[in-house]
Formats: sequence, C-alpha cells, structure tokens
Amino acid sequence: MKRLSFQPRVDAFTAMVILAAGFACPAVAQRSCSAGPQMTGTRTAAAKAAKAVMAAARPDVSLALEPAAMVSGGGQAVLTDPDGEQFSHQFAISAVVNNDGSAHGTARFVFPVQFSQKWGALPGVDLMNLKGEIASGSANGDGSVELNGPFIETDYDRGQGIVYEEDSRETGATPLRIVVSGSPGSKQFTLSWCAFIPPNGNGVFTVEVTKGTLKVL
Repeated sequence: MKRLSFQPRVDAFTAMVILAAGFACPAVAQRSCSAGPQMTGTRTAAAKAAKAVMAAARPDVSLALEPAAMVSGGGQAVLTDPDGEQFSHQFAISAVVNNDGSAHGTARFVFPVQFSQKWGALPGVDLMNLKGEIASGSANGDGSVELNGPFIETDYDRGQGIVYEEDSRETGATPLRIVVSGSPGSKQFTLSWCAFIPPNGNGVFTVEVTKGTLKVL
C-alpha cells in the first residue's frame, strides 16, 4: 500500500501591530506650520466628515475576527458508537471560533485496541491516531460550539507499524466535525470524520469526558 506523505501545518496566532507616527513641522523664518484658526476648523470638519464616510463604507474587520467561542480541554473520555458499544480513549481539543465563522486550533484522539479493531481501516489494527486541524466553526444559539476541519487518521499494527494513513486534504474525505455541548453539559460532544460511520455513513460517535476537563467559553 502506498503511504501518503504529509507534513502537518503548525497553527500560529497572528498578531498585527499598528504604528502611528507623528510629524512636527520645523520652524522656518517668516512661515508658520499652523493654519489660521478659520482654516484649521475647516480642515478638522472636513476630516471628520471623510472619516465618517469611510467608516460607513468599510466593514469592521476587527468585529468579524473577534472570538465568538473558545473550546479547550483534554483527558480521558468514553465514546459510544452507533451500535451502543462503549470505548475509552484519550483526547485533546483546543480551538477558537471567530464571529465570521473562521477558526483555528487542533483536536487529537488516540483510540486503543478495542475501538481500533472494530473501526480501523484494516483488520488487526491495534491503535488509531486521529488528528484534526480546526479551520471553521460556529457558536450556536443553544450554547453548543461546532468545530470543523481536515484530519489525518493513522492506524498502527504492533508488528508492522503504520498500516494505513489518510489525509483528508488529499483524499477529499468528509472533514472532522465536533459539536461540543454548551455549559453545564460541556463535557459531552459528538464526533465524526470520513463517511464510514453507520447508519448510511451519516452517523456520529457520542463522547463523554470521564477524567479531565472540557470547557466552552
């Protein structure tokens, strides 16, 4: 089997710094840098009017990029599959969702042998590692937060190492989707990725944190 090569992108928080520079006119013989009182007032009024027009015509980008919700936590959880079977696993989620629907962050799940042998891509898989890059999301009216983004699933066999790897950016598979319940039930969430989960590839896993934290802010 040809393995997919992938170099994960590292998430970074970008900071914008705006520098305002002030200039002073040098003193020149028989010349004044300041306009007369009447001219100064006219220019000030014109400047204010121009700023008002520009503000009305230009969308407020800062508001669109303000955080609408933040999700963070990790630890141990119990996953229930569509058949009602339960599996313990480890998880970590850290993401910020903006007002415009953009988002950044990561999610990671490590599934041990019981889950892996049932849901792994190949028979005999002993461990599944699922990594997601959060790229979009929403803060919903009921307090829940949805997170979406591409994923990499890596399946391991004790004797052979990596036996399967899928990068949804390359295969076009259905992206990772996490919906975290709002407070006070924020220790519960649903999880889906790819399109293999029954029924009809549209099912979800339900997850509840048993040891650790998961917060929605």
